[in-house]
Amino acid sequence: MENSQLMLRGLIEVYENDFMHGYEGERKEELRLVFLELIVAVTRYANNYRYCSNPECLCSPESHIRNMISRNRSDIYNELLGGYLGLSEVPVFKIRDFLKGFEGELASEQ
Repeated sequence: MENSQLMLRGLIEVYENDFMHGYEGERKEELRLVFLELIVAVTRYANNYRYCSNPECLCSPESHIRNMISRNRSDIYNELLGGYLGLSEVPVFKIRDFLKGFEGELASEQ
C-alpha cells in the first residue's frame, strides 16, 4: 500500500473511531465538515484524481490540502489529530507528518 493510501486509511479510521464516536466538543458539526473535506482532498491526492496535470494549480488536491491546513491549522493539528494514540493502525503522528509535508510546499511557495 502506498504511503498516501495508508495515510488516507489512517484519516478515515481516526474519523470513524475517535472523532465520530469519541469527540464531544461543542463544535463537532463544524469540525466534522473540516475532517470530511480533508478526507476528500487526501482521497483525491492518494488516487491521483485531478482536473489537470499541474500539482501547483489551484484545482489540484495538493493545493486543496495546503489551503485547508492554512485555514484550519489549529483545528486539524490540535482538535482532529491532536493526540498520540488513536484507534487506527496508522499512528496519528505519522498522519500529522504526512500533512505537514504539504505545509513545506506552502512555505516554499511564499
